[in-house]
Amino acid sequence: MNLVAQNGPIATSIDDVISEAQVSRGTFYKYFDAPASLVEAVAKELSNEILLLIDPLVQQSEDPVVRMATGMRLALRLSLQHPILGGFIARLGWPNLPPDQLMLEFVPRDLELGMQQEKFVRMDMRAAMNLTGGILMGGIHTLLSGMAPQDFPEQAAATVLMGLGVDRTIAKNVAYAKLKSLKIDGDGLIARTLTKSIANR
Repeated sequence: MNLVAQNGPIATSIDDVISEAQVSRGTFYKYFDAPASLVEAVAKELSNEILLLIDPLVQQSEDPVVRMATGMRLALRLSLQHPILGGFIARLGWPNLPPDQLMLEFVPRDLELGMQQEKFVRMDMRAAMNLTGGILMGGIHTLLSGMAPQDFPEQAAATVLMGLGVDRTIAKNVAYAKLKSLKIDGDGLIARTLTKSIANR
């Protein structure tokens, strides 16, 4: 997983993996049916680690409107600043996410809170998740194209909020509010991925 995370979702071959892991080709295929399966596993691990990094900043506010905007902006900004991470998240296979994907836990939590407080329009949770997750995943693909404006994360966050029923002015004010920066440290998969990515520039 470390090798795939460091090399990126496209640049890793089976030969690279079996050499790094010191296993046979047969052993590789015992666990993964193709390199794409390994990339998907890394994408899941990285995305969960990213969500665990973002969520403490999200929970600093008790306002679900602020929470939704914060999570959306931080995830998109991270993809803008570090395209290699965005490349992995884009391979999660939305909307068919793995059942243990933390997005399926954290996002509904804040959506339900907003509906309970009547700050979001009451709707089927699947529709709310499609709105939120669809714009997030589509936004990451847009950012990876290199054609998006710098404030694209804010535009996306405001769009999600308005789709959830938040007043346009409030949505824009919240989406463009001052945002704390993520601090990536330690020796997790994110840190190792970015260390190799920076070294290869």
